[in-house]
Amino acid sequence: MKFSNAKIIHMSNVIIDGLLDLEGVGFKKDIKDVRRVISRIIEEELKKEELIEKKVQDSLAKNKKLKQGSREYDEEFRKRYNEEMQKKGLK
Repeated sequence: MKFSNAKIIHMSNVIIDGLLDLEGVGFKKDIKDVRRVISRIIEEELKKEELIEKKVQDSLAKNKKLKQGSREYDEEFRKRYNEEMQKKGLK
């Protein structure tokens, strides 16, 4: 899934705000550095998901019986996607 840089920064800000709301949580580094690290982690995780999506799509493209956009395709996509996510320890 693609997100704009602004959306990734927004997500990192939400994470930082949530952490700062917790009692006893603080940062030893500058907030900008923390935001940068969180943004990088989000981008890396999104790239992993994109690779899995592509792998599943390529696999399903080989199956001539499944038509992209059909209910059967969507069900098989979700099944294989979840299997791949579990294999990678992402779900």
